[in-house]
Amino acid sequence: MFNSKKCFLQAFCGLFFIFNSLVFGQIAPDEKTEPTPASDDTRQIIITEFRRANIKASPEIMTLITKAQTLFAQEKYSEAIIEYNKIIAAKAATGHTYNNRASCYSRLGKFDLAIDDHNLAVKLSPENAMYYINRGVTLSQTGKFDAALADYNKAIELSPKDSVAYNNRADLYSTTGDLDRALEDQNKAVALTPTKAYYRSNRGMTYLTKGLIDKALEDLNEAIRLDPKMAVAYNNRGQAFIKKQLLDKALADFDRAIELDPTLGIAYGGRGDIYRLKKEYDRAIEDFNKGLSLMPDNALILYRRGTTFYNLQKDDLAFADLNKALEITPNEAFIYNNRALIHIRQGKNKEALADLNKAVELNSRSSMLFGNRADVLIKLEQWDKALADLDQAISIEPKVELYAYRANVNQRLENFDAALADYNKAIELAPNSDVLYNNRGILYMERESFDKALADLSKAIEINPKLGIAYRNRAMIYEHLGQNEKSRADAEMAEKLGN
Repeated sequence: MFNSKKCFLQAFCGLFFIFNSLVFGQIAPDEKTEPTPASDDTRQIIITEFRRANIKASPEIMTLITKAQTLFAQEKYSEAIIEYNKIIAAKAATGHTYNNRASCYSRLGKFDLAIDDHNLAVKLSPENAMYYINRGVTLSQTGKFDAALADYNKAIELSPKDSVAYNNRADLYSTTGDLDRALEDQNKAVALTPTKAYYRSNRGMTYLTKGLIDKALEDLNEAIRLDPKMAVAYNNRGQAFIKKQLLDKALADFDRAIELDPTLGIAYGGRGDIYRLKKEYDRAIEDFNKGLSLMPDNALILYRRGTTFYNLQKDDLAFADLNKALEITPNEAFIYNNRALIHIRQGKNKEALADLNKAVELNSRSSMLFGNRADVLIKLEQWDKALADLDQAISIEPKVELYAYRANVNQRLENFDAALADYNKAIELAPNSDVLYNNRGILYMERESFDKALADLSKAIEINPKLGIAYRNRAMIYEHLGQNEKSRADAEMAEKLGN
């Protein structure tokens, strides 16, 4: 009987994928109708509100309004608040006054005071859609998404052709993970105001998140055409180029984004990821550090830097970044996946399994997560569970590596028919894989189907004449069959190749 234990199986084990697809895109900030130096339209709103409230629009009050709005435009928010306070003290306040003071409070991070003023603006002018939009923005900033949604809905009811309301509601839907509704609203916003670059950029990010890369690029190209100085659009297009594996184009876009806005932290994160993919790890870390100096609580940049530290085998630093990222974003499955990789490298398979269990709980549609968990389960000799995970992974995404890996497992468990079926499927998907022919050849050897084994091993050598293990395996078959000259020739070639 042929002793197959001496054969060399080239395994597809150790799947352990680092997840690379989290996106450093940015939706343009929700739009508010901000205080500006009094235009004709603004004056008309003020005069209308004065008339309704029986307030006299005196020159003194109009001067205060203009001064407050000018101070806001100059980002002198505290000084603008003083002027709005004077208007209120003169009993000349309208919804417009409170709306604008709320915007000042929001810019200063005083959200409770902002909400109080938004409430007064809506109470005094319940028919003004703009005030609901602005309150919705502040509510979104404080995580009160249901209340924000109610405000955007009301704004759209009052002003169904207001593209700002649709854009902002789309952002809320994106934040809460409802990409289909986000896209519907973004389509509406673009249709209403097709020349607004922000709307194109935002929709492009939704397409990118949904994996519709070509559509994303169409929108992002148009956004940049409409506004060639829009840093966020270059950043977002850079992310789309990463998805297309056009790293040089992506790098150029991130460089341009940073040139336009040196404070755009996510652009440093994106450029750092390009350097990481190019294995220029020191430059990657430098950019991630810069991004985090601007956005210290950005979970994505922490995730990327942690993954880079993993690549550099700096496990303590990798753990620290991934742990902090999970504190900020505790429901991101792929951060748990990458933390599991560190546990695996340290031989802490039970800890790795705990992380992968959590990852699968959060995302049950990722073949990668099931594949990685299967590998850990094999290390823990939980074979049935491992095979169940591989079955699930293949049902989600029938990839060649998954069939090959399951074939390896079944072969080791002597489930030969199942292993052969998987090797056949894998070879159908990857007919030029030397490794697959080598491994199926060993399976045939184990079943003493030597003609088929020789055919597969010869095919492996034809595909890759430098695959030493295929020569070594074929040498053993020739030896078993008494073809000693052929066996010696293959053994010498294997020794020469050294693998």
